[in-house]
Amino acid sequence: MTFFSRELKQQQRLDFELLQFGPVILYHQKALLDRDIAAIDPFGYELRRLDLEQADIGTFHDLIASSLDFPGYYGRNLDALNDCLRELPYTFGSDVLLVLDAFDAFFRRHRDFAHGVLDMLCLNAQRNQLVGHTMLVLAQSADPAIELPEIGSMGIYWNPSEFLNKNRER
Repeated sequence: MTFFSRELKQQQRLDFELLQFGPVILYHQKALLDRDIAAIDPFGYELRRLDLEQADIGTFHDLIASSLDFPGYYGRNLDALNDCLRELPYTFGSDVLLVLDAFDAFFRRHRDFAHGVLDMLCLNAQRNQLVGHTMLVLAQSADPAIELPEIGSMGIYWNPSEFLNKNRER
């Protein structure tokens, strides 16, 4: 599992550099993407690559489920995706580098769903980092001007003891 230290050498690693901008990073040039995948390889990430050029929502579920070793009862919807992403630290013995090739094509066809996928990948990557499991997502776009909505926004939540409204009543 990737833990970074204060050592300058650690902070010069490409994965550290990328993660400073969040766990989901956008790429245009395939050659640059492939170069960075090769540069990250020595750090022990398990590479999982999904080609989304022709994928519809059903195909996406098939691809992600087989790629990330989801259980057979995976429900093939965003809630089930969220549940399975939450379990990745307990499924994989190493960190995960998830590459989404032709994400722009998938996004054009299924904008809201694709945005939801990126948002869940981001939030779960952040959550899983708390237990020492790094997931880095590299999304490739043939469109150099693609504009994606923000992901990973976090609300401000009540503490666990006061989470329910009834626990805050006066």
